Amino acid sequence: MDLIDLKKDPQPIDSKEMYDEPLYSYGLCISLGREELEKLGIEKLPEAGSEMMIKAMAYVKTVRESQEKDGVEQNVELQITAMGIEPFDKSGDQADGLYGEKASAPPKATPVAKSPTYLA
Repeated sequence: MDLIDLKKDPQPIDSKEMYDEPLYSYGLCISLGREELEKLGIEKLPEAGSEMMIKAMAYVKTVRESQEKDGVEQNVELQITAMGIEPFDKSGDQADGLYGEKASAPPKATPVAKSPTYLA
């Protein structure tokens, strides 16, 4: 899975000034309160501007599609149901950071019957 940067192009406030930070859609912001931070094991708050890795499970809550004068507008709302968070280390293998160690082959099934079973 590739990570896609979702920032929007900075929009000028006036002809001489630009926003300092890139703009992101409102729905991309996740707010974690004391209870969520405790559940996630975050005891010391990270510094503002630092990066964190998020792994999350979500279900599709709403799907919308409508015809607008300038084209089709589409929207999908995801409800995060489970999440893990940790500091993001750019020095290591990013694929390993996302996916962890490669899964080993599943164990072979052990026979339940005490004698061999033959299919005719």
